Amino acid sequence: MEGLIAASKKKVVKKKKPVGRPTKFNELDMKKFELLYSYGFTDKQVATILEVKEQTINNWKKSNPNFFESLKNWKSIADEKIVRSLYNRAIGCTVKETKVGFFNGMATTQEVDKVILPDVTAIIFWLKNRQPEQWRDRANIDFDYKSAKDGSLIELAQKAIKKLNENKD
Repeated sequence: MEGLIAASKKKVVKKKKPVGRPTKFNELDMKKFELLYSYGFTDKQVATILEVKEQTINNWKKSNPNFFESLKNWKSIADEKIVRSLYNRAIGCTVKETKVGFFNGMATTQEVDKVILPDVTAIIFWLKNRQPEQWRDRANIDFDYKSAKDGSLIELAQKAIKKLNENKD
């Protein structure tokens, strides 16, 4: 009898229904994500195109590690294109170009090689990011100002100017 009473007092655990709107994640085509991210779209832009909030995409990244890894790979495709373009711009390159002209009243096309000269801005950008110690705009000068006395402040300034001049050479 006690077994029946104990069994009847057991709580029945009901499965809770999920709170909030159902996810659209399973309905989405991953090819759309791949295309958008490989063309360099940001999370915010992708969210706008897919008509979801940016936070929703962030939630999907957290709850789907494979999705998050795929996003990083797709984003790296766009990054690699930019790196290659910057590099070609810095060193110069030759590209194929189609010239359109008219001869005897007829449109004609001709493929020509166009030389892209190295771009100084791209070179500077590359060097400042790849070799910052050598190519930064400002020099780092360390002085111990705490140990300086009133009369030696001018001396410190003179040393700083001297060090700057040495860095220019």
